[in-house]
Amino acid sequence: MKQKLTYEEQESRIKDLERNEAYYKLLADHSVDMISKHDPEGNYTYSSPACFDLIGYTSNELIGRNAYDLFHPDDIEEIKKSHEQVVNSRVVYTVSYRIRHKQGHYVWVETVSTIVTDPDSGEIKEIICTTRDISKRRQIEESLLLKEKIISSSAIAITIGDLDGNLIYGNPYFIDRWGFESPEDFVGKPFWNFWMVEEKLEQIMHTIKSGKPWEDENKAIRKDGSTFCVHVTAVAVFNDKGQPIALTSTSTDITDRKKTEEKLNEQTNTLNDILECAADGICVCHNIIEEPFVKFTHWNPKMNQITGYSIDEINRLGWYQSMYSNPEVQKKAIERMASMRLGDDIISEEWVITTKNKTQKVLSISTSVITKENDEIHVMAVMQDISERRHYQDQLIASQKEWEDIFQAIGQPTIILDPQNGIIKANKAALNITGLSEKQLTGRKCFDIFHTTVRPPESCPMEALLHKGSLETVEMVMEALGGTFLVSCTPIIDTNGNIEKIIHIATDITETKKLESHLRQALKMESIGTLTGGIAHDFNNIMGIIMGNAELALADVPEWNPGHSNLEEIKKASLRAANIVRQLLSFTRITDQKLQSMEIASVIKDALKFLRSTIPTTIGIEQNISVTDETILADPTQINQIMMNLCINASHAMEQSGGNITIIVENVTLDDNSAKDYPDLKSGKYVKVVVSDTGPGIDPKIIDRIFDPYFTTKGVGKGSGMGLAVVHGIVKNHSGYITVDSSSGKGTTFSILFPLAQGKSVVEEETIQEIPRGSESILFVDDEISIVNMVQRMFERLGYKVQTATTPQDALDRFTLNPSYFDLVITDMTMPQMTGVKLSEKLMDIRPDIPIIICTGHSALVDEEKAKELGLAAYLMKPINMKETAQTIRKILDKKEYTF
Repeated sequence: MKQKLTYEEQESRIKDLERNEAYYKLLADHSVDMISKHDPEGNYTYSSPACFDLIGYTSNELIGRNAYDLFHPDDIEEIKKSHEQVVNSRVVYTVSYRIRHKQGHYVWVETVSTIVTDPDSGEIKEIICTTRDISKRRQIEESLLLKEKIISSSAIAITIGDLDGNLIYGNPYFIDRWGFESPEDFVGKPFWNFWMVEEKLEQIMHTIKSGKPWEDENKAIRKDGSTFCVHVTAVAVFNDKGQPIALTSTSTDITDRKKTEEKLNEQTNTLNDILECAADGICVCHNIIEEPFVKFTHWNPKMNQITGYSIDEINRLGWYQSMYSNPEVQKKAIERMASMRLGDDIISEEWVITTKNKTQKVLSISTSVITKENDEIHVMAVMQDISERRHYQDQLIASQKEWEDIFQAIGQPTIILDPQNGIIKANKAALNITGLSEKQLTGRKCFDIFHTTVRPPESCPMEALLHKGSLETVEMVMEALGGTFLVSCTPIIDTNGNIEKIIHIATDITETKKLESHLRQALKMESIGTLTGGIAHDFNNIMGIIMGNAELALADVPEWNPGHSNLEEIKKASLRAANIVRQLLSFTRITDQKLQSMEIASVIKDALKFLRSTIPTTIGIEQNISVTDETILADPTQINQIMMNLCINASHAMEQSGGNITIIVENVTLDDNSAKDYPDLKSGKYVKVVVSDTGPGIDPKIIDRIFDPYFTTKGVGKGSGMGLAVVHGIVKNHSGYITVDSSSGKGTTFSILFPLAQGKSVVEEETIQEIPRGSESILFVDDEISIVNMVQRMFERLGYKVQTATTPQDALDRFTLNPSYFDLVITDMTMPQMTGVKLSEKLMDIRPDIPIIICTGHSALVDEEKAKELGLAAYLMKPINMKETAQTIRKILDKKEYTF
């Protein structure tokens, strides 16, 4: 229970309250901020005098007025929310808003409000507000916001960096134009990552840190690495103490401007070249007050030739005074110039002049008025010496005939058109290619003749000339003429500057397009050459290990043992795998081909016998082999491979519906004309092999890709896509040519031409021979330990004494200790630290007569010719075959001669 105050205590407290109230009122009355009190509904109950300076009202004018009446309508909602917050939470709140001045305009203010509550009931008694004018601060904030918006919306890239050149800001245009996804792509990274300025970096940093702007045109680097042209201005930002605190730059994309400048420069240079090389005299002059009335600013070499005067001489002596010796003619010329300057152009007017050497010439003069940017009028004149025209009419007629002869002699179909595409004249080549007479052509539309259409095609160069003013040379397929042509149009301009006629020249490039197509195909095949060779070495090593160990195991397992047949299958599979590598290397021309004269008919017949058992009975095989003992230079295995690949492809195409495969082998002779259809082939005698089927054919959309490696339309597990690529490579390596003719639903025909060879076939059937044995000492070197172990066991079974080494250095050390001990060295080609060739050279330095066999799975590193030049005994391709290797060893050791 509160203790009741005495009367004296109450009086003392009242006086204290009155003193405090007077003190606070004094503070409020002298405060620069407006201090006000409001009842809970927002009505003013008090306002300090500062209200007048702030909003133009006196304190009395505000008392009883509701504050909401003065608030800007757009701000009331925000003020109410703040008011509700302070009422609910009983905290001091600050809000910025606009309040209406007595004169009608609004003033930005900031108000800090607090509430006064009844100590007993807790109800709100009044609200006390302190209001401050923030107009200037708001202007600064809005100005900063505006600047930020200007920077953000600028169409110029703006960046800010620290003094080390690391970017800390880039506006949206910079982010977009440089291809960034977010500021994280560039913030913290040096600016020279995004502009090609590394060579100028020291100069740039020195210039801008010294307070000077650096400005230059440069290449900007996008995120994806592409570049474009920009104009860059970089400056340093300094604080009040004059110290640099940041670096900023602006970059303007000038790509279009640079292109325009380059185009303008090119056009200007072209125009200057034309003016300098023009067959007519061309000059530009303007009037001057002083004698001799005109001054020339351009005077091409032809003007020197026509008049005998240089530009300096004519400007010094005067045009009228020098050219016209007769005063009356001078006067006429001056008057004519004056009227021409008023718009009466001179068009091919004839004037007689006197040249420097006092001879007279008749000139045909045409002029045009050129108005400069400063409204100064210049005159361009084109002067043609026609002195002899009147005296040599016969020469003119002869010249016209000569032009006609040249026009008719042009090898390309050439026609002259009117601007409406009507044919005016055609040369002999045009008549021949269309099969029409000049009378039949004249008056008809060119697109009707060459394209059988009712309007010009979109790519027509004449349309580009007429509507865009551009001279274009366009490649066009003219189905009516059955070929592809390079078409160009050249305008003939009349004296009024209009297109009077168009010269239309069509160059037949059908054969060129065929050659280009063949060249592209050949380049595609060549481009994957290095890919195929890359796997040969390691793959052949693996196959050598498998095949060699299978051969060793076969010798240990009796034929009656079931494992013997399994080992035979392993050996056969290894041989097939090795043959696949051989196909790949053959396709890329990495292996050395052993071409020999062979009867192609017998090889193809043998291949077909084997194929019959592998192709379903629903598919028939028809043969029409008319050649007998004709021979070609070829590798029988690869010819067999061609037939296998083509026929198996054909059978796959017909496996659902059945059909027939037809093989034709015949002699053909190419003359000079027919040889043109086969690039790289010359006229002469050939054997033609045709493989055709009655399958669904090849889609025209993919026919250009069928010889690409790994391209296949078959399902998974039904083909590697190498079959036709291998065929293409084999045919090319045999100096032959392959074509394909197919359309959907009509089957496919492959035709191959092989050049006929002279002489008889040297292909002999292989005879079964025992594997030769021996007892000599052999040093075998290979970095594959599995191959080393396998070969050691293989040679030891054949009776040889074998030492092995898995590094070239180990082999060199063993040989150096006792060079005479070894009768033969066999080394791999590709090994770490030292190649087989290098090792061989070192061994022969120690003992020149040591026979060496070099083995390789990738003949691009060494071939027979190089091995022979090095003095090696033999050259073997991996994988190592026991029989072949044993026979080679005996040839060398028994006959003491090399196998080359």
